[in-house]
Amino acid sequence: MYQVKFYPLERVEDYLERLPTFHFDNVVVNRRVLRDYKAVVRDDTEDVVAIVSSRYKLAQHRTVFKIFIEKLRQFYGDANLKGYVTHEGTRAFLFVTCKEIELKDDSVYDMGFMVTNSVDATMGIRVALFQYRLVCSNGLISKENIMEMYQKHVQGQMSDFWKKLKQKYEAVISRFDTYVDDTVKKLQIMKETTVKAWELIDKIDWLSDSAKKLLKTKVKKEDTLFNVYQALTWYFSNYPISRMTFNGRIERLQNATKVIEQAIQVKAR
Repeated sequence: MYQVKFYPLERVEDYLERLPTFHFDNVVVNRRVLRDYKAVVRDDTEDVVAIVSSRYKLAQHRTVFKIFIEKLRQFYGDANLKGYVTHEGTRAFLFVTCKEIELKDDSVYDMGFMVTNSVDATMGIRVALFQYRLVCSNGLISKENIMEMYQKHVQGQMSDFWKKLKQKYEAVISRFDTYVDDTVKKLQIMKETTVKAWELIDKIDWLSDSAKKLLKTKVKKEDTLFNVYQALTWYFSNYPISRMTFNGRIERLQNATKVIEQAIQVKAR
């Protein structure tokens, strides 16, 4: 991932305490309190960051992440766990690596989970899987629905919200080993699959012309899908792109996943 350095969980948990927190306040129009809406206010600045429905469940970043780490420890302990936390506007991101995998060509990957939370109703609590290539700090976020978890910020029964979240966390963590096995197989297929790399890059309509030109310096005209994958993830993980947010990089990495998976499917026909 972009500018990510993974730390022991103790340091991650210390940083969680410094994440911004938020509270609800009334929405007043013409001196009348709107009962169906609430303002989300950042505690340290008193800035209003969102207007949400009264049914909205405000889940603090630190709480969402602490519960996930607690569940993860039940499966993997502390020995192999490292993490990274950042926040951007109304969203926060937790990355935790659980396993280090070495492929036949000596490529080494850390594999783990990305947990995302927001406090402005733009998205719910999301867990996705990712792999991080150590040699060049390339990250790639998985968008396979079978391995992705999502929970909306809906108030409902107060106790049910956190209970359901813990159950969903446990379900996705319990399938992590299967994800790792499937990912290793997919990486090997990429290494064994040759494509017209420049043509593939030219067909990616969400890439700028300057990005395509740069990416072509990273691969041969005909190259493996693995090398195209590395070029794409290198670009969106490391290259300084004007005005691109952290969340924007993650979305581009997810799009890169789709490009590679579609190319694998085409070759398999």
